[in-house]
Amino acid sequence: MTTRPAACPPSIQPGDFRAGLARAREAVTQGRYGEARRILGLIEESAWNDVQRLRRLAEFHSHMNRPVEAERCCARAVELVPDDDRARYDLAAARRKAGIRA
Repeated sequence: MTTRPAACPPSIQPGDFRAGLARAREAVTQGRYGEARRILGLIEESAWNDVQRLRRLAEFHSHMNRPVEAERCCARAVELVPDDDRARYDLAAARRKAGIRA
């Protein structure tokens, strides 16, 4: 089973996924990568049971060169929808980029 991320603090509610992702994008655009990583970690909890959100997070992690975090999101998506070809493909690609052999 994939390790669940830490719970969101009260400052970021589960419904704030889009706002959090937008804040992370803004931080990256302005070169504040540490802040973007922190925000992504906070909103990941709200995505834990939503395949589409996990895919978006995995993509964002990948673009930030965070392959281990992308792999974690992809692995959780496969847990949620094990028969989904796209989820399995995304997991294989994330594992390859992270240097993880399955």
